[in-house]
Amino acid sequence: MVAVACKIPNGVRFNQDICVTGPMQVEDPSQRPGGFAITVIPDDVWEEWLERNKDATFVQKKMIFARATEEEARTEARRQGKVRTGLEQNRVA
Repeated sequence: MVAVACKIPNGVRFNQDICVTGPMQVEDPSQRPGGFAITVIPDDVWEEWLERNKDATFVQKKMIFARATEEEARTEARRQGKVRTGLEQNRVA
């Protein structure tokens, strides 16, 4: 199993059975380190998906990434907190 951190607001469907949660689907802000949602999935599913999507902008810009443990994913998500997806809400002054 790997912990996938995702900053894409509504998450990503990996296949028919597995969907990685996005931050808009997590109500408790304390469960969104750096604005990422964390989902634990089988590592073979992650590796297969990553191989197909390794050149995608959202992978290259670390809007979605995986770590061996949930704690490692949370730590990296906090470090990547300034990553922008371009889908954030506009702030009106």
